[in-house]
Amino acid sequence: MKYKYLLILVIMSIWGCTVLPSAFILPKVNTKDKYGSVIGTISLKEKQFIYDGYFLCFTRDGTPEKKNFIHLNPKIFMGAKSDFKDVGYYVYFFDMVATTGNFHITSLELITQLASVTYTEEIKLDIPFTIEQGKTFYFGEIQFNNIKDSVSYNYKPKRDIPLANIKWPLLKILEK
Repeated sequence: MKYKYLLILVIMSIWGCTVLPSAFILPKVNTKDKYGSVIGTISLKEKQFIYDGYFLCFTRDGTPEKKNFIHLNPKIFMGAKSDFKDVGYYVYFFDMVATTGNFHITSLELITQLASVTYTEEIKLDIPFTIEQGKTFYFGEIQFNNIKDSVSYNYKPKRDIPLANIKWPLLKILEK
């Protein structure tokens, strides 16, 4: 019986300590800094298989293929914690901060860990975006539905920007 309570305590501690990707978004961009950012959302279908890791990979245009990752914490994708919910999808904010330039999201990588074996599935994408010094632009939404094995890109500024402005009132998010 003691072990049962200990197990419940450990599970509740892990569950309670998970952090949304949006927790790492900077509250504002320093306009004197050489960096800029984009803010967007990733939406995951309710009641789908939960991977151990989700990575958005992006690269700067004109450079050799080099992957930069945005790691999305898989423990939160059970729906208990999301930034908001939208018609059968759990929606999470993320951001990318970099120096001025043109970039592309190149893939969504899905990681599954089984004992000592790791499986990686890569879904190729080609979504361009631009980062300008001292500015934050709205990126859009990447919607993932592994039930239908599909990824789509949607542009929903009327839904996302007002919600982001509530969470980060000092972050002036611009449309493209």
